Amino acid sequence: MMLFENIRIALVELWANRLRSLLAVLGIFIATAATISVVSIVLGFNQYISAMFLASKDTVYLWPDMPRGSNRMVARFTPLKPEDAATLKDMVPEIRRSAVNINTSSTLVYRGHEFTANVVGFSEDGMAIEGGTVLRGRPFTEATFRSIRSPCWIGDDFATGPDMAGDPIGQVIELGGEVFTIAGVTDLYSQRNMDKSTVVVAMPYTAFCRVFGNYNDYANRILVQKHEAASPAQAETAIRRAMRRLHDLTGNEPDDFEVRSVSSFQEKFTSFISVSGGILFAIVGVSLLVGGIGIMNIMLVSVRERTREIGIRMAVGARRRDILMQFLVESITLCSLGGLLGIISGQTFALAVTRLIGLLAPEFGEVYFSWWLIGGSLAFSASVGIIFGVLPARDASKLDPIEALRFS
Repeated sequence: MMLFENIRIALVELWANRLRSLLAVLGIFIATAATISVVSIVLGFNQYISAMFLASKDTVYLWPDMPRGSNRMVARFTPLKPEDAATLKDMVPEIRRSAVNINTSSTLVYRGHEFTANVVGFSEDGMAIEGGTVLRGRPFTEATFRSIRSPCWIGDDFATGPDMAGDPIGQVIELGGEVFTIAGVTDLYSQRNMDKSTVVVAMPYTAFCRVFGNYNDYANRILVQKHEAASPAQAETAIRRAMRRLHDLTGNEPDDFEVRSVSSFQEKFTSFISVSGGILFAIVGVSLLVGGIGIMNIMLVSVRERTREIGIRMAVGARRRDILMQFLVESITLCSLGGLLGIISGQTFALAVTRLIGLLAPEFGEVYFSWWLIGGSLAFSASVGIIFGVLPARDASKLDPIEALRFS
């Protein structure tokens, strides 16, 4: 009962000096709101990115790179060849399947209207390696390539959008001056395509080369899917060794290609999140320190203003520990209220930002909501009240009752 009475007295005192109390908790409020909002947004984004990584966790990418050194800017790079994909699969037992990938931006013409298109050319296994699936229509296979003249697969966003008239399967579009028949609808790059006005179009690698230029001698990338039993590092090492043999690189000659697994990208992203989190909590720590000093200053002023009240309470039987508890509870209540307001504001801000991002990218993850984050923030705010409220509460409990009654 004494605890609830102390909380009631604390709330009465805080309300009586509400403007001063509000200014006192400003640091706690800002620190808590910043922590909640940033952590909620970052963890929500982390869930979104992790889902993308998980969909292609066994993928390894290869792309051409110029030799490193002082003459890097003038050195000629060795392009990746389409046949490298098939040769790698035969040379490296860790590879499950491989494919050629090349892409460009083009204008898509449909029913007299023009759209910006991200056109991607794959060999047979390319779409599956990139995590794309055919939602409806013909499969992305050599058999389909041979049975339909100039087939293509369009993104689901365009296929279900207001610009598409009826069932897209069998309709025609124009790309690069050539007519293509829509063979299917795919979810390829649906999570990565932030600009929904851009149409994703996939087509056979050979058709891409025929329409968009003579790319038969090189590829933008080679896509490799490793066996699940092989570790990312093991697959990268085996692929690098095989590529060096294919490109006749010996001794200390630098690689003229890059090899990166999705797992390595995920590790870098996780490391970035960890470093960013450390910087954030350092800033929050400074803000809480400033806020705590402000709380201690306000409590010291409050003790001085209420010296006579303390003397009266002691005169009627209040013990020193009762006085200490009263002012300590008041400090904790003040900080907890600041933390609670910060939690509500931070969560609201994070929700608003996530909804705004969701308008551009509907697949973006929901705002991260966790009771441990809210409970931890509230407990941390209360702990600031304890740490910075002990000294004023101790000073109040050590006042001499007679001297306190004489104070005016």
